[in-house]
Amino acid sequence: MAQACEVLQTPDTLELSLEDGRTIAARRLGRWRSSGKGATAVDSCNVKITLQNDTAYGLLVRSAEQGTTLTWPQLQIGMPELRP
Repeated sequence: MAQACEVLQTPDTLELSLEDGRTIAARRLGRWRSSGKGATAVDSCNVKITLQNDTAYGLLVRSAEQGTTLTWPQLQIGMPELRP
């Protein structure tokens, strides 16, 4: 289900403010890993995800072609418009 959100992005964090007032914050753990070059470049890193009532660990992927994806065991959030 698509939902609009406000995004705040820094090199180490990604914060999503959802329409319903919830916030999802992802903080980078460790280094960025890079693969590909130019239009096929993909950067990924492990993240600590802070939810309203929980904390999870997942993966943040930034792709020049596919946009940004935040994934953890319970959910995957795709943001195709958010490109590095």
